[in-house]
Amino acid sequence: MILLWAATLLAAICVVIIVVRVAIFSHLCPRLVLADEISNAPLISVIVPARNEAANIERCVRSLLKQSYPNFEIIVVDDGSADATPEILARLAAESSRLRVAIGRPLPSGWLGKPYAVYQGVQCARGDWLLFVDADVMLHPSVLSSAYRAAEDNQAALISLWVRQELGTRWERIVQPVIVGLNHAVDPFQRSSSPRHPDAVCANGQFMLVERQAYDQVGGHMAVRNELVEDQKLSWHFKHAGYRVLMLDGTWGVSTRMYTSLRGIWEGWSKSNFLMLGRSYLVVLAAILTTYIVTVSPAVLFICALLLHTSGDQASRLLLINLLLIIAPLVTRWRMRKYFPTPLSDYLWNPIGGLIFIGIILNSAYWHTCQRGVVWKGRRYRDVDSVA
Repeated sequence: MILLWAATLLAAICVVIIVVRVAIFSHLCPRLVLADEISNAPLISVIVPARNEAANIERCVRSLLKQSYPNFEIIVVDDGSADATPEILARLAAESSRLRVAIGRPLPSGWLGKPYAVYQGVQCARGDWLLFVDADVMLHPSVLSSAYRAAEDNQAALISLWVRQELGTRWERIVQPVIVGLNHAVDPFQRSSSPRHPDAVCANGQFMLVERQAYDQVGGHMAVRNELVEDQKLSWHFKHAGYRVLMLDGTWGVSTRMYTSLRGIWEGWSKSNFLMLGRSYLVVLAAILTTYIVTVSPAVLFICALLLHTSGDQASRLLLINLLLIIAPLVTRWRMRKYFPTPLSDYLWNPIGGLIFIGIILNSAYWHTCQRGVVWKGRRYRDVDSVA
């Protein structure tokens, strides 16, 4: 019984900390404001890297073509696709003069795939501003105008958005809310948007609007050519050069379906998770313990207390406390549902989502640490740290 009480107390502390941090994030994270019509609009070049994106690229490009912003061009870089992506892009380019398709060159030594694709797109771009968009996103017609207005009003050289997750399969609805939800607790006080904290960075490569002059000054994607989490590293370069960086809640304007299967979720997050944790084993251990204690432990402790339950007051208190610890993160998840909307019935699977995320953290650390590399979009990247 003493051990159960100790574990319950530890779980209570962790759950309260995470719930409070997510609540602070929700309260402090500024929201992208819907903008009015833009006048004197500079040219914005929208750059979309695409590799084997036949399932996503058409809806992404069509949502870009519908933007209300009056002065923009779209450059899609076909990065060696082996599916129907080239045919789809050719058809779309024939329909609109705003769209240009660049055929990606072979990947040179020292580069990773996405940074090099974006780099090639930038070489074709004519805009004073650059918008980097992933091929799996869908955009509201007013989001480009709104992001540009936010950049101007806040004198920011880089604007990035938190986006809404589209969750189709059961596995997406089980795992993605756990991962994204815990990410919200990482920077509750919005230090990534504060110039007083130059090393606190957070950016989302699914939507990044940058001023071209500032981008060129910090070295652009050449400076992050060997980074799997190039979005955060690019944000770091902007902040260290003294530019204003702003991270906004853009859930009304941008949505994404990152993965469509458990395998996709496993491989996609394994690719970058260890790097997002700073390649630190202590941080990895902390992430594993936090995930377990917040998502899994209360359910385990509740079952243990239930098995021990007779008529004792202590067991009854344990049951009640752990029931509250199960409910509190689920209430928080419900309050944050604009980021990852799912049916209430999927909330019961929250502990399973936590266990899968723990497996992803371990898998990511293993693949990177053992220098076997990671496989993504048909490419294997070995020993990312040593890529020159």
